[in-house]
Amino acid sequence: MWPTMKKRWASPRVATSVTNAARDARVWIALLLAFFLYGVAPDIYRRATDTSAATTKPETGFTQRQVDEKVANAVTNLNSQLTETNRQRDAARREAEAFRQQIQNAPAPTRELDSPRVFTKLTPDQIRAVYAGRTPLQGDILFADEAGKWLETAGKVVDVVNTTLILSKDEKIAQCTFDNTWRAKLSVLRPNDIIKVVGKLSPSQNQNVVLLSSCEFGG
Repeated sequence: MWPTMKKRWASPRVATSVTNAARDARVWIALLLAFFLYGVAPDIYRRATDTSAATTKPETGFTQRQVDEKVANAVTNLNSQLTETNRQRDAARREAEAFRQQIQNAPAPTRELDSPRVFTKLTPDQIRAVYAGRTPLQGDILFADEAGKWLETAGKVVDVVNTTLILSKDEKIAQCTFDNTWRAKLSVLRPNDIIKVVGKLSPSQNQNVVLLSSCEFGG
């Protein structure tokens, strides 16, 4: 193709220059370099001027899947610990209840008090009525014939202080004093337990509380 163009259009001077350039390797290298730069220059410029890639920090931390797995493992461990804690608690409760039943079912202490026993015919409400509207001394005088007799009563446990038991029935209070042989049985009583007691009427009562001594659990 070059020979045809050389004969038709190129002047001798131009033809000679082109021929000399074609024979010079440096010209070809320059042309190839020009074409290369033409092709890659836009991409190089874009990368050089694009700051978003340089300023973007790599993501750190856990993926959502890893977070979910860690939460699931933590919940599983917590549930396992709660299950074990509940098991130990239930076992302790069963052991305590068994011990409580063992003490409650133990034989009553052997005592010889007032044999045969004489029981009062007065009810707790009648005993309180003796003291209503009177001084303590007046009440004691009127109550003297009943002092020392036995009374059986029942009610809910309100409190136990040392060997003194407080019972409540219909919002009326009875205070029962036991001796030390009953301490073990008293120690397992719980508030609101319903129990029956037998005790001796103290010589001094009042209109609010029935006072019993030498008490023991009834049948």
